[in-house]
Amino acid sequence: MRISRPRRAALVGALALPFLATITPAHAAEPWPTDGGSSGSTVTVGKPADQSATAGVPITPIRVVATDSDASRILVYSATGLPSGLVMSSVIGAISGTPVAAGTSTVTVTVSDGTGPTGSTSFVWTVGAGQSLQKPADGGAYTMRLAGTTREMGVLGSSTVSGGPLAVGTHDAVGGLTWTAVSNSDGSYFFRDAASRLCLDVSDPSADVGTAIVQSSCTGVDHQNWVLVASGSGFELVNATSGLPIGIAGTSGHAPLSLQKSGSAWEFSRAG
Repeated sequence: MRISRPRRAALVGALALPFLATITPAHAAEPWPTDGGSSGSTVTVGKPADQSATAGVPITPIRVVATDSDASRILVYSATGLPSGLVMSSVIGAISGTPVAAGTSTVTVTVSDGTGPTGSTSFVWTVGAGQSLQKPADGGAYTMRLAGTTREMGVLGSSTVSGGPLAVGTHDAVGGLTWTAVSNSDGSYFFRDAASRLCLDVSDPSADVGTAIVQSSCTGVDHQNWVLVASGSGFELVNATSGLPIGIAGTSGHAPLSLQKSGSAWEFSRAG
């Protein structure tokens, strides 16, 4: 008798199907995190102490500290409710700047790691009123003192000559001129030396950077007008023609005054 063999393909198929059917994966494959999805990490944000500041005075920068359970993540910081004039770095979480107005606000800092998880904290920031700066009264007599110092605006040798250059220094060195403040309808001022009757002026009407500050005959021309801009405990004197403030080149003894890109603040003290 001849025994015929089953065909190879049929035998393989009969054996293979039951074998494959009994294989069960130990666990399902885990998907990769996608943008905006959850990575399973957590963001923890430290709570700063409540803060206080003074309007017009720069704060000492503070830093909000945050951590991520996944140390490979890059944190991004943002804040709402900051007093006007303050800003937060989105990279390191530092808050800096100068508050401009008094008030109390609740600041909320939110930190994200870019994959979904966020953390936040809140604290109170109180800004007190700063020193109230009063502009000179129309017709009042004042000495002008470099803010925070005893150095005054004057002219070497107490000269009364038109065109004489002005300087800043001690009262004995520059004479410590007394200025009569006269306000204009647009809010600007001109200043007249009470002794010489000469006005605060620039040596060149073009009034470029480096132009000397002088006293000259009062004619009412635009370059004898000055706009007062609050700065710290005093005011910058900004020339109405050029838009440049009065600045100094030195910090000791007496130094000539000229128009500069960055000006000096002046305090007005009632004379007499």
